Parts: sequence; structure tokens; C-alpha cells
Amino acid sequence: MELILFEKGYKVNNNIHNFMNFYYTINMTYFASDLLDKGLSPDQIANAFATAVKVANASGI
Repeated sequence: MELILFEKGYKVNNNIHNFMNFYYTINMTYFASDLLDKGLSPDQIANAFATAVKVANASGI
């Protein structure tokens, strides 16, 4: 009798992970430090982030 192991998740290859990080980075408009330099407070940035997450979840992203 043979035993088959099933893994629910797969390990992502480092190259794929690096590419995805690069892709997300080039599509980012601002870093948090840029927003702080523009005069936004940490609370404003946190609220904007929370709102963006809610919108993304609501739209299925």
C-alpha cells in the first residue's frame, strides 16, 4: 500500500515571490513616509488604509 501526502498550500518559488514584490512596488503610488512628508498624520494614513481594505474586500479584490 502506498501513502500519498497532500499539502493544502504550496511553497512559492523565490523568483515568483520576488517578481510579485517588484510588481506590487511599481504599482504603488506612495509609501507611508511620502504621505508623512506631504503632511498627513499617522492616524490619517491608518484610516485611509483601513478604508482601502474595506473597499477592496467589498469589491472582491
